[in-house]
Amino acid sequence: MKKAFLLLVVLLAAASFPLQAQSQVKVGFSGGINVPFGDFGEAVGVGSGGAAHLRYFITDEFAAGVNTGYHLFLGEDIDLGILGTIEGIDFSFIPITAGAEYYIPLGELRPRIGFDLGLYLAGTSLDGDGVEAFFGITPNVGAAIKVSDQMDLIGDLKFHNVFPDGGSTISFMGVNVGVMFGF
Repeated sequence: MKKAFLLLVVLLAAASFPLQAQSQVKVGFSGGINVPFGDFGEAVGVGSGGAAHLRYFITDEFAAGVNTGYHLFLGEDIDLGILGTIEGIDFSFIPITAGAEYYIPLGELRPRIGFDLGLYLAGTSLDGDGVEAFFGITPNVGAAIKVSDQMDLIGDLKFHNVFPDGGSTISFMGVNVGVMFGF
């Protein structure tokens, strides 16, 4: 419950920035591969995922926004030879995060750094419909390339860190490409 309250506070703070003449709202979609690390990387293979983004540009260099998505990792089966195979456990995550990004204006190419935090809804193939909510942070780097006044191509590396209760950190890196549309 505390995590949900923290997320609500962050989302309200991001939405309450004052409107300015140079502000712009952008909506985007991206997808890519996810590379797991540590103990998590030993249990699952490379995953895939997609995300939806909403950005509010407070200035040309600074944006605040919210994200959601879906990341799936298929468990690695263990072959026991004549004894058979143990089926791997699949993991899925639905992040619901708020964050900030700083863009470096270099003309049509705009590199950026960012940081997201929020809830990660996690489930496994063992849980059935059971889902747990954990806190997570996602430092990230990327770039936007202006295609037109209303469209950017985007690419980024996102370093997801999910903190289960009483467990070790679940970490994975997303390599994503997508598109953002301005309004």
